Amino acid sequence: MYQKANARKLEAYYVEGTTEPQRLSELAQRFNLSLQIDLEKTRCPKCNTKLRLTSKEKIADKVVSNTYVNYEVFWECLSCEKVYWQGAHWTKIRATLEQAEEKLKERKA
Repeated sequence: MYQKANARKLEAYYVEGTTEPQRLSELAQRFNLSLQIDLEKTRCPKCNTKLRLTSKEKIADKVVSNTYVNYEVFWECLSCEKVYWQGAHWTKIRATLEQAEEKLKERKA
């Protein structure tokens, strides 16, 4: 895809990293991006609308009971009303971002 974009004189950047942390650190350095997640600016991956922090009680009928019991903080999309929470996958996300931060420090050194 990079070569096709280049041939068409479109701005493109070829990411060389072979792991997620390497790719993220490369992109963060190239485009001056933060590797921190700002939940105040988070948008719905389904419709790109801003999310709002919501009370647990308001979403009780929108999540399975196990999720309701095990999590305290929820966000809801202002448009499509999809509900989000920091589930078990957040452990992996945080670890990947921490590794990317380390790679970024190495790249800048």
